[in-house]
Amino acid sequence: MTNSTTTRTEAGGPYRRKMVVFQSVAGRDDFRAAMARAADGLTPNAGAPTAGGVRVTQIVEDPSPMKLVYDPTHPDANEDGYVEMPNVDMVKEMTDAMAATGVLRQCDCIQHLEECGGEGPGNRQVRLKEGEWL
Repeated sequence: MTNSTTTRTEAGGPYRRKMVVFQSVAGRDDFRAAMARAADGLTPNAGAPTAGGVRVTQIVEDPSPMKLVYDPTHPDANEDGYVEMPNVDMVKEMTDAMAATGVLRQCDCIQHLEECGGEGPGNRQVRLKEGEWL
């Protein structure tokens, strides 16, 4: 979001949005297996060396087109008065940030499941924090 108005970069031209590419990493149990083990009163991911998850494999540039904005007073305006603006869409950035926050909350939940052994009332619910149940 910081570069949403950067019209001139070292490479020349406007900033191009970056995207992170993830790859899943095998681990002890996948999410479904960890939840099933917790529901049965067993410790999720027991006996395996790693928890698994994801890792960053590369950071790529977003190929979507740049936006043209009419501003003949801008120093980077072309002969017709248009400025090529970065392909950063604030709504998309906020949506991606909210999705990432949701994933982090799920990861925290799974970590807590591992710590508490999936215990909850009647083993049908899982305690997230003191007083909160899933």
